[in-house]
Amino acid sequence: MWVALNNQPVAYYYLDCADENGQTVTNGRIPVLLNGDRAELLVRFDGNGGQIVGARFFYADGETDTVAKSFTELQPGDVIQPICDRYDYNGKYEDTYKLGGEIVYGDTVTVTDVTLDPADGTPVASYVLTDRFSMEHWTPAIG
Repeated sequence: MWVALNNQPVAYYYLDCADENGQTVTNGRIPVLLNGDRAELLVRFDGNGGQIVGARFFYADGETDTVAKSFTELQPGDVIQPICDRYDYNGKYEDTYKLGGEIVYGDTVTVTDVTLDPADGTPVASYVLTDRFSMEHWTPAIG
């Protein structure tokens, strides 16, 4: 299972989880180009499913990207292009890629889980764990 916008798998990053009035709420972010500008959608999962609660933009300052502390609400007609960053095994940034097609924000944008179905039928996952001494440990690929 993986997070998707309109059934299109996207890169998803967990932010936090909280108990609100006896209900578990999970917050995360999805990197996108929003109307051509780099941003991240803020998503919330609760007992009613997933929903987009807003977007935060990045402000380039030369060496690093800074994320705005505030967020903006999406407007009908906003164009969302999911993206993902690729890094090498040493953690060096290589490139940013588009994931799937553009999505026009409106009443029909859904945030759900979808089942991944790769061409060969065997999903593969591997994780990198970083200990407190900044040593990286890769898990074996599972699938």
